[in-house]
Amino acid sequence: MTYEEEKQFRAKRIEEIAALFPGAVIERDGDGNADSFRLNGDERVHIGYNSWGAKGHRLHISGCWPRSKIPGDNSQFTHRDVDYKSESPSITVDANKSAEQIKRDIERRFLPAYRTLLAKCLEARDRHDQYTTSRNQNAEEIARLCGGRVYGQAPNRFLVDLPGTIQGDFELCENSATLKLRSLSLVRARELAALIAKWATEDEARKEVAS
Repeated sequence: MTYEEEKQFRAKRIEEIAALFPGAVIERDGDGNADSFRLNGDERVHIGYNSWGAKGHRLHISGCWPRSKIPGDNSQFTHRDVDYKSESPSITVDANKSAEQIKRDIERRFLPAYRTLLAKCLEARDRHDQYTTSRNQNAEEIARLCGGRVYGQAPNRFLVDLPGTIQGDFELCENSATLKLRSLSLVRARELAALIAKWATEDEARKEVAS
């Protein structure tokens, strides 16, 4: 086969196999050829083709891993992120098998292992997205309260410049914040010290009530 014939052969096989999975959606490459198919929004089956060597004329079945849903965030969560000892699930099948036979191979030999790891990857993705969203929302809230400015490149906009002549910033997390002051007048330093002392007293009082 020529390179172009191999591309067409692979694309045709992908379309034949995908047609047997109810609701499957075919993904296409830049040339419009079938490249993989989704079984739902997150499960994506990739099919490659090897035409050469002793083990040639075989289809290589593997899975794709999820990326963050946050615009501008290209973080990807793979099997190595949730189990560093794991191998990426994959199988090979004779490219001459019928589409029905290949479908059964995918269901029996590939999908169980892939789905187990994919579920963990999706949990990791969702935790990451929740953390990033909460952190950025906290930054927006702190900026409104102090009249500061949120800065940072999307999706990581979790820093807040302090307003006026106070030099420093807030660095926000999901449930906490770090305040960095680089320059403060002595008058403001005294006022801040008194405020910190007041907070410390209040925190101790809350601990005693809780105990």
